[in-house]
Amino acid sequence: MSIGKREIKKEHLPIIVLVAFSILVQLAILPNFGSLDTNAFIRVVDTVEAFGLKQGYAIYNLVYPPLSSIFAYGIHLIIPLYSFMPKHLQVLAIKVGLAIFHYGFLACILLFHRKNKKLSWFAATKETIPILLNIALIESTFIIGSFDILLAIPLFFAFYFVYKKKFFWSGFFLATAFCTKLLPILLIPAFLVFFSSKLSKEKITLNWRAVNLFFLGMLVVVVPLVAYFGYPEIREIFVKSSVHSDKLSAAFNFNRIVRELFMPENITTPAIYYFGRGVFFLTSAFLLIRLWMSPKNIQNLLYTSIGIIITYFTFLAGVHQNHIFPALIFAILLVMYNKNSINMFIYYSITAIAFINWFAPYGFGYFETVEYTGIRYLWQLPVTTIGLIYALLSLLTVFFFGGYMWLVLRPKFFRQTEK
Repeated sequence: MSIGKREIKKEHLPIIVLVAFSILVQLAILPNFGSLDTNAFIRVVDTVEAFGLKQGYAIYNLVYPPLSSIFAYGIHLIIPLYSFMPKHLQVLAIKVGLAIFHYGFLACILLFHRKNKKLSWFAATKETIPILLNIALIESTFIIGSFDILLAIPLFFAFYFVYKKKFFWSGFFLATAFCTKLLPILLIPAFLVFFSSKLSKEKITLNWRAVNLFFLGMLVVVVPLVAYFGYPEIREIFVKSSVHSDKLSAAFNFNRIVRELFMPENITTPAIYYFGRGVFFLTSAFLLIRLWMSPKNIQNLLYTSIGIIITYFTFLAGVHQNHIFPALIFAILLVMYNKNSINMFIYYSITAIAFINWFAPYGFGYFETVEYTGIRYLWQLPVTTIGLIYALLSLLTVFFFGGYMWLVLRPKFFRQTEK
């Protein structure tokens, strides 16, 4: 069989069929109504369409930074008749935009792997199949309609340019990520530790050139957004981002166990609130110290970044299911950089935890006749039984946190070879 001048070998056909079938399935499930976050984003698009980008952002300011509203405004510009479309077509328009970012991220992964390993297209595709067909990414983008996928490409390039030692562009893309959704801002200390020191046998010296370029790259993104949207509106993001802290958890984590077994009203207490923050700051400090004392390579930076996000996801009050998304992206980058057995275990574990957090409550998405198709609606079990199931699923996150920290905080782990 041939396409143009290139012959397709028989051993390539299963890969082609598998990828093609997966894409068809993804496009087939795209039209469902997603989650309530999708409905909220429809209102964002309606608001910026009615009042313009700047005023619309001020009127309907969620806990999302400005680049999310710019994405919404882009949908309005591309589809002038958006406001006249029925709801299911509005949802479809938004999810098509998210699908473009989804496939764009996968294209970045495939191109990087092909170039880095000097492989043919088919060989590169075959080796990246576990990522191209990642079930958690598919659930997030094509079923839930979560716009966390907008983070994927900026985070990819933030680490890619660290790898290329282009510190300005690393800062630029990290700022692009946290100006889309705030969570990646937690990674700034890890990047600064990575950039600001150079480990040698004799001493540790500060790399001020890297730090200055990194901050300059971030400022190029942040300053124009603050100047255009206004400081009060940007500040409001940080104020509103703490509103959810009065809730225990919407995710499957430590606080979800407490919620389901002891506090079904889902209201946190000062003790739980400060315990979660204490664990987060203490664990993050240990991870940063370990990174400071270890060889500076992308693998160690990714280990640290995963640890920070997993700690946040496991213990902080008010965490939502989608907050694990950056850790999933870092796990993907980790196996692209070094596909050893430990990294593959980390990748599959985070994929499983992310998928459980998204599929258990949302299932196959939201439809007009059924609110959600998660396990509560599929199995029609009593609320107490569902609570016990959710608590058991939450234990998986807690066990993974414990195992991951035991792994990466061992004295010699960050100094292991990269084979």
